[in-house]
Amino acid sequence: MVTQQKGKYKIHELLKPSATKLYRYIKIKGKANPFNPEYREYFQMRRLLSNTVAI
Repeated sequence: MVTQQKGKYKIHELLKPSATKLYRYIKIKGKANPFNPEYREYFQMRRLLSNTVAI
């Protein structure tokens, strides 16, 4: 795709949808509060898992 801005042409590469990575997000428990010490372990596990959940 080619666009023109201020007299200059720019070339944009179109990506295939299959080339993009999908990220799945795990929902947070409704009552979980990051400021409540009771849920400290829960949020630590979420941080560890968030780095590994990509398709």
